[in-house]
Amino acid sequence: MKNSLLIFSLFCISIVTLAQEKAKFKKQDYWVKSIAPSAFPILDNVYTQGTYFKIAPNILLAEKNLKRDFFNIKGFIKNQENNDLKIYVDIQTIDLIKQVQDSTFDNQTRKYYPTAKVYFKVNITYEVKFKNQVLWRNDYVASENIHYTNGKGSFIQYEKDATSEFGDQIENIADIALKKIQEQLNEKVGYYLQDSKETFFWLTNKEHPEYSQMLAFENEMNSQLSAVNYERGLNRMQLLVHLGYLESLLTKYQPSKENEKIRFIVANNLAQAYFLLEDKTKGLYYADLLIKNGFRESYGFELINKYKNLEVLAGKTRTHGNRFGELSKLGYKLQQEEALQKEEAKQAFFEKIARDEADWEQEKVIRSNQIEQFKINWFKLIDSSSFQNNADILHKVIQNLGGASTLKGIEKIHTTSQYKFEDSNIPVFEDKWSLAFTNFLLKKRMPDNYLFVINNVEAWKHDDRVRGEKWKKISTSEYTENIDKLLPIYLLTGIRFDLWNKLEQQTERFINDKLCWHLSFTEKEMSSQNRIIPKQEYHFYFDKTDYSLVSTETIFFEDGKKISKERKIFTDYRETSALNNGKLPHRIQYQVEDYFGESFFEEIIEKVEINSGFSNRIFVKEVYIGGFK
Repeated sequence: MKNSLLIFSLFCISIVTLAQEKAKFKKQDYWVKSIAPSAFPILDNVYTQGTYFKIAPNILLAEKNLKRDFFNIKGFIKNQENNDLKIYVDIQTIDLIKQVQDSTFDNQTRKYYPTAKVYFKVNITYEVKFKNQVLWRNDYVASENIHYTNGKGSFIQYEKDATSEFGDQIENIADIALKKIQEQLNEKVGYYLQDSKETFFWLTNKEHPEYSQMLAFENEMNSQLSAVNYERGLNRMQLLVHLGYLESLLTKYQPSKENEKIRFIVANNLAQAYFLLEDKTKGLYYADLLIKNGFRESYGFELINKYKNLEVLAGKTRTHGNRFGELSKLGYKLQQEEALQKEEAKQAFFEKIARDEADWEQEKVIRSNQIEQFKINWFKLIDSSSFQNNADILHKVIQNLGGASTLKGIEKIHTTSQYKFEDSNIPVFEDKWSLAFTNFLLKKRMPDNYLFVINNVEAWKHDDRVRGEKWKKISTSEYTENIDKLLPIYLLTGIRFDLWNKLEQQTERFINDKLCWHLSFTEKEMSSQNRIIPKQEYHFYFDKTDYSLVSTETIFFEDGKKISKERKIFTDYRETSALNNGKLPHRIQYQVEDYFGESFFEEIIEKVEINSGFSNRIFVKEVYIGGFK
């Protein structure tokens, strides 16, 4: 009997030993795609974000540039107008603290160069909101610095540049600080795509009693892990049978030296599977069993650390709200909406062009009629000079200029003027020309470059004093105000015949040692308080001897206050046979008085051509080529 029991015992021991020898395993690694979610579950279904800035008045930063560059939160689409996640940034201080001077040696040039670190104190408060709920608020207070090297080799100049003229570096400092804040925001509210390496152990000995069911679990895991993506994790329902089976093995194979390998395989696979299913409670339990098992307990510690760092979305399995798929759809939708808006804007643009062209055709008719009416009024004036105001003076002035028929026959004029400024001997040249009521180039002689171009019904102005578009088409009101300057005789003499019947005779005056008739007119307008105030005053002085124009004055007002005065004195008349030997101004002394004091310069007309045969050559078109859009 004892022999029989001994034989049976040896048989059982041999079977257990054989079973343990069959508990061999292979290791297999899987790369599993997943999403690292935000610390705020409320944002899991939020897809758009926008930034709002408040900048202290003494900090010179462009808000539109900040909105363009910041913030780019991972896992969100930047949409400034329609957003659910709102980030409010209050830039309170960016102040210069100190500058630390040093020098560095350049091996190539073999010279020392001044270097410095300029430190700025930065204080920025930022707040993250979902709708009206504040999720997170933080104060960023730090010292940021910029490193300089002065290649000129001058410490004194460099110190001045770095300390007193540091305004250009404020944007750089703001960028440095805001980039760091962006990193903090991404850590707190951003959603990251990530891959994690997961290790499973499989039984390899086909003679092991658990091999077939372990193989079924292996096949199921292989199938599911190959299908895991950023939006879909493991299917818990299909794994329940396998997980129940693995848990039963831990009961079947009690803790012992002989069972440590099979228990290691089972505990590891359960801990890894529950980690992927984001079940912290069961995962930590089996990771602890893995440690207690004693066989490669380091695997258990690694899993516990992974669980501690795991942030999961409540109620979801390894798929954080189909986030990036929804972002892709939203991005496509926004692109389509933007394309539609561009198409609508394009269509509206061409519709506006068509509408503007129709309005322009009508406007051309109106302007042409204005020009024709102006010519008719001009011809009536010189044909009926004896019936106009101050008839004797008007008749003598017209006769002095060559008579009514000669003045009506002027078609083209061209003058080249040379200006000599009082404080400079450098001559300035200007071409002025006019095809009667058709083409006219007026250059306003001011410190800034200003051109006013009229080509029949078209009119443009060029002004260097304004930012943006230099050439601009003038309005109807501006055109109407300048119709009188289309008269060729105005360009030759400066006389505003369109104002003649508004001119009132004043007391005679001596101008340039000549006794002159004095005619004047004050143009008035309504103020904002409905008071009548002066706008411009016109004064004309004619020599009482030969009725030639001696001087003109124009006084400009703004809100009833004098702002500038322009005065011309015409001297040294030249005989011109094209005007029946009438006298034309040869030298003009031009005086300007304004807020900047007094400016004087003399205009010398070097050439006067009447009916000079310009044919159809359009000078204005040459100006167009130069700058018109």
